[in-house]
Amino acid sequence: MAALHLSLLGEPRLHTPQGDRRLDRMPAAVLAYLALQGPTPKYRLAGLLWPGSGEAGARANMRQLLHRLRKTGADLVEGDQVIALREGVSCDLQQLNALDLGAALALADAPLLLTSHEHDDAPDFADWLHATREQLRALQLQALDHEAARLEAAGAYAEALALVQRRLHHDPLAEAVHRRAMRLNHLMGDRAAALAAYHRCEKVLDEELSVAPAAETGALAREIERGAELLPQPQAATAVPLALLRPPRLVGRAAAWAAMESTWQRGQLILVAGPAGSGKTRLAEDFASAKGRTLRIEGRPGDPGVPYASVARNQRRVMALRPGLSPASPEGLPPWVWQQAQRLTPELAAVPGAPAAPAAGPDKLRFFEGVMAVYRHCIQGLAALVVDDLHFYDDASIELSTYAIASTVPLGAGMPHHVVAYREEELSPRLARDAERMLAQGLAALVRLEPLAEGDLQAMVESLPLPPAPQLAEELRRFTGGHPLFVLETVRHLHQTGQLAGRWSGRLPGSGRLVELTARRLSQLSPEALNLARAAAVLGSDFGFETVCQVVGQPPFVLAPAWQELVAAQFVSGERFSHDLLREAVLAGLPEAVARWLHRAAAEVSERQGADPARIARHWQAAGDAAAAAPWLLRAAERSCALGLVDQARGFEREANSFAGNRATAKSRATSSAASRCR
Repeated sequence: MAALHLSLLGEPRLHTPQGDRRLDRMPAAVLAYLALQGPTPKYRLAGLLWPGSGEAGARANMRQLLHRLRKTGADLVEGDQVIALREGVSCDLQQLNALDLGAALALADAPLLLTSHEHDDAPDFADWLHATREQLRALQLQALDHEAARLEAAGAYAEALALVQRRLHHDPLAEAVHRRAMRLNHLMGDRAAALAAYHRCEKVLDEELSVAPAAETGALAREIERGAELLPQPQAATAVPLALLRPPRLVGRAAAWAAMESTWQRGQLILVAGPAGSGKTRLAEDFASAKGRTLRIEGRPGDPGVPYASVARNQRRVMALRPGLSPASPEGLPPWVWQQAQRLTPELAAVPGAPAAPAAGPDKLRFFEGVMAVYRHCIQGLAALVVDDLHFYDDASIELSTYAIASTVPLGAGMPHHVVAYREEELSPRLARDAERMLAQGLAALVRLEPLAEGDLQAMVESLPLPPAPQLAEELRRFTGGHPLFVLETVRHLHQTGQLAGRWSGRLPGSGRLVELTARRLSQLSPEALNLARAAAVLGSDFGFETVCQVVGQPPFVLAPAWQELVAAQFVSGERFSHDLLREAVLAGLPEAVARWLHRAAAEVSERQGADPARIARHWQAAGDAAAAAPWLLRAAERSCALGLVDQARGFEREANSFAGNRATAKSRATSSAASRCR
């Protein structure tokens, strides 16, 4: 039977291969009832719809209606005495009826069931329709709440806030949702927006209900104004004051800020360098945010050795700023640009109208210019771009990024300013040379961060919501060396172990190494949360909650509380660890056998998700299965060839062929090498 689909939310319509048609009031009512209620006695439904026609009249009306439906060629209903939607007829209500929150979220902004169709002449059916509309709307709002809570728990605050705004559009009197908007704005570092959200709540409650916000809402507003509110968390044992997640004041960086301001005025690239834990990211983000709209892109652990991994991720990130942009809706970008862009993001090739990319060996400058054309188009309107963890960039991404910066300085004239943060001691030799060359040519200026001075550390401690603790700042400086991350990790440890609940004992843990300190915090996690942290650490790059659950082998709804526990303890934020040193600490305590098992699971999940072949190969190697890694190394060689990276293609092939006796060697020798085809 030809595919038939019913759209009953909004103006009801029937979609057929021959075209769409509007459904009249009574046919739409019958079909909606069957879609939601399932098989129904035909004449009982007739009595609901035609109560004033008498039993005989109602039966005759139902027979005529079903006959008219069949005559149209749309055979939608089957059965005799008990009728139902015919098998194969799909409907936008069926997933909602199954309490599918994902479907409800997709339809959260949909109009009412059978919009503009009222049944005042059939009171019982009208009552059913009204109640059903309320139930469906409640499910749609529940879906928005559920997804916003999940995104907040995952640290995706901007995405969660977008859903909260949609939720308030449908129900502006939902005070709990206003509180979530306040909290999310503050977690994003925008206290003014958080307080504005409170005032909007106050205004709408006064205008609509003539009431003031609840005490809980007012208390949250006062805590936000002070910059140190306590966030409600699902696990009280791991609840951390917001000020320990994000200190309300940036201290000790006035000189660095002034140097960055001068560099900004000159239109140069701002390089912020410092050791792990020195507060580079916080400084870069706060400075950029003070200039206007900004976006953060980054390198991730696992990027080195995966060609263009960093730039590919960041191309997807900047394209998300323009959701409609694609080869099908190019916004003025010519076809050759999309040919080059899909080398980094192959999914663009599947978009209707996408031009095919050249087979192999692209002209490198043409490739770079194509990628940069998309990049420049998407970031128009940004004041600044924060590039974090540059030391994790792969070599191919470094080459492209260096070319991009060199061709656009001075920044600020149509191109956003760039603030780049990295650990100087962990730069690759190539990136270190590129940085030195840009500094020598006046394209960039360097700001180096040092540990906090004694007075600055004292000011930081005083800004935190801590009970009186004499000599705490002095002990923290001795213990942490004045590195802000180490300071916060130590204070969180003291808070979570109850050492700050009463009078501080004056004793800190026995070692200043973050790995050992983090191991103590890890030991306080539930077994489920610890397993999630380990799986995330093994994935290393671009992990999401669902992916981590797949590696662990349990469904998300089972592990959601454990994930929220990790977020509340600030181990993870969004799709990354809150700091890479935390990931290193998790890996340091991972038993070898468990690590191999997790890498095997990660490889299998990555294969299903179509991850980069080089990344899949590394997981198989770490799992101790060279034979499984070799075919993926050959695919990585082919991909490097297509990107014009001859040396990397040869390196992948040599590595695959070095596994004596593996199943890839024969294939490699039997065919011409990927590297040879790159010439």
